[in-house]
Amino acid sequence: TDIRGWNRATQAKRQPGSSLKPLSAYAPAVDTGKITEVTILKDEKITIGDDKWSPKNSYDGFLGDMTVKEAVMRSSNIPAVKVLDMIGVSTSFGYLQNKFHLSTLVDDDKNYSSLALGGLTKGVSVEEMAAAYSTFVNSGKYIKPYTYSQVLDSSGQVLLSNSSNSTQAISAASAYIMADLLYSVVNGPYGTGRGAALSSGISTYGKTGTTDDD
Repeated sequence: TDIRGWNRATQAKRQPGSSLKPLSAYAPAVDTGKITEVTILKDEKITIGDDKWSPKNSYDGFLGDMTVKEAVMRSSNIPAVKVLDMIGVSTSFGYLQNKFHLSTLVDDDKNYSSLALGGLTKGVSVEEMAAAYSTFVNSGKYIKPYTYSQVLDSSGQVLLSNSSNSTQAISAASAYIMADLLYSVVNGPYGTGRGAALSSGISTYGKTGTTDDD
């Protein structure tokens, strides 16, 4: 492929790591009423699934009881796996594919490790991740990305017009809760994304995700 024609935002596929957790586990669980921000989850050694998988955290050991808000803030893995277990792999996969419109998923991704920790077979694109995350600050509406809105000629006449339909991916209330959880990642005391906080008074939301070699 000619590198000059390679669009990294739309064509490059990368592993999302823990940045998948809000889409695959927490948002579906909030939206279906399984958890709230203050639901207590225990960060502990667990064995889960048919293959007897024992996930670990990015930090040493386990921290015991914590709220969902702290689990998202710290990007704790075991609470995310437990939340995925509450909603089920099929529900998680359905939200990613049908609500958040990630197009790269394959059947091999229907497992705890891929969905809870973000190790997907084909990865995801920046464009699709950005569109999915935008639902959290658009009252739960998913807006399909588009490149331009209008093209005008020299006299101001519209030559081309473009728009995108929106769909209600999650409830407005769920989106509000998710935005607050993502605010804590950047602004909270244990937030893994504190380095991305802005000091100019602009509210900042986000989620970290690491894969090979951090």
